[in-house]
Amino acid sequence: MSAITPIRVLVVDDNFIARMGITTFLRQQPQIQVVAEADGGLEALKLMSEHAVDVVLADMKMPDFDGVALTERLGSKYPKVKVLVLSHYEGDENIFRALRAGAMGYLTKEARGEEMVAAIIAVARGERYYPSAIASRLADRIVQPRDRRCAVADGAIGGCLCKPRHAEVRRQNTHRGHTCCD
Repeated sequence: MSAITPIRVLVVDDNFIARMGITTFLRQQPQIQVVAEADGGLEALKLMSEHAVDVVLADMKMPDFDGVALTERLGSKYPKVKVLVLSHYEGDENIFRALRAGAMGYLTKEARGEEMVAAIIAVARGERYYPSAIASRLADRIVQPRDRRCAVADGAIGGCLCKPRHAEVRRQNTHRGHTCCD
């Protein structure tokens, strides 16, 4: 029987207490090996050259540069390394910025330990990981254009009824593939 190779993780968080708590918890997980920890993006980049890393668990807000900037830099220099962004913030723009930068997942710091482990495992396998509430908002944002076209076709946009002529212009533009005539 062969031993399972643990997932090598670099934990990056400028908050010492948060970083220690995460690191202590992850070190108790047999499928995860914390190979290093950093208090910011610059230190993380330095440690990447010293350690073999599979997943970087990166805080979104750090003083030197944020999780998005770290994700972008890691993606260009270490394209095989996966990034899981961890944040207190659930704001859609933070999530989309992280996603566009190449992050494979996004967790809030309120996540339970089991969810963090599941996210790290999923991301290490090359799968995306988002908690259900965040995944639902991502899906809502993706289908929004279709919903908006339906609202336009019905003469309403954003819950407001259009004047009949404006609704007709929008309806015509919708049929031409445009969703807005503003």
